[in-house]
Amino acid sequence: MKNDIGKLFSFIIHYSLFSTARRCGYYLLFAICYSLFAVPRLFAQANISTGIEVIEINFDDDIDDDGFEWLKLQNRTGRSIDISGWRVVGKTLSQAPGWGDIKNIPQGATFVISEPAVGLNNFATRYGSFKNTNNYLAIASGNLSLSNTGGRITISSMTSGDIQDFNYYPVEENYSVVKISFDADETLRSSWRIGTPGGTPFEVGAVSTAPATILLTIDENTNPFNPHVYQSVAINFESDSSAVKNLYIIDVTGKEVVRLVSNDITFYGASLAGINKAILYWNGKNFAGEIVPVGIYVVCFETVDTNKKINRLKRVVVVGRQF
Repeated sequence: MKNDIGKLFSFIIHYSLFSTARRCGYYLLFAICYSLFAVPRLFAQANISTGIEVIEINFDDDIDDDGFEWLKLQNRTGRSIDISGWRVVGKTLSQAPGWGDIKNIPQGATFVISEPAVGLNNFATRYGSFKNTNNYLAIASGNLSLSNTGGRITISSMTSGDIQDFNYYPVEENYSVVKISFDADETLRSSWRIGTPGGTPFEVGAVSTAPATILLTIDENTNPFNPHVYQSVAINFESDSSAVKNLYIIDVTGKEVVRLVSNDITFYGASLAGINKAILYWNGKNFAGEIVPVGIYVVCFETVDTNKKINRLKRVVVVGRQF
């Protein structure tokens, strides 16, 4: 009897171990298959050639992200398309009243996908002059929530599967990003350039290689800097030579601590009128000539062009001190 019980017990242990090993083997096989097929699906970008091109992204608006985040696309499929069944960054789409029919977007037409509710009101306030049946606007079922530091754009259809899937990258704070050409690979960072503040959702032609209106960069070798040992931060800017330029420093509360350029005249009295690029240095001192406290400060560059249009850029600098 004892031998029989022992044999039974041994059989149960061996069967359990074999079953456990078999289950583990199944799990391992599943994990391998998942890593080979599902993981690339989740994380790899795809340069999908469907004839639908994303050509401009406004994800970091110069006024407010709510309602001003949008995607501009162009239909290059060779036929009319219906986008009512699309999902964009997980959101479904619906028709914006008074705009072109999103169920019949003709070949070659550009169309815009924006945000709902108050977002639509904000969008209409800025771009309402374009509202007609020849311009196409779809409204997402929720905010697009496009990160200002870059993120993922996914567009799919229940009938045709993936349409676009790629990462976007910030090029300039408060500016849209524009694809450099229709045929450029959207998965490459080099395929995108700086657009304009607020973007151009209904600009005919869409893709453009026009130069940026203004640029502002901080020399990384001088930031952070320590004014207590006579260090300065180098500030590089570019703009149209005809634009009136202002450059000033604010603290984290928004208070202006010093103005390096005021209406084309520098702090030391030199004129920048007619100059399209320059390097300025801030020594970490305020209006009174006192070294500012250690902390984070923002360089603000502002230009006013001949059409009275104001453009602004901001960059962060850090004032430090050795202890």
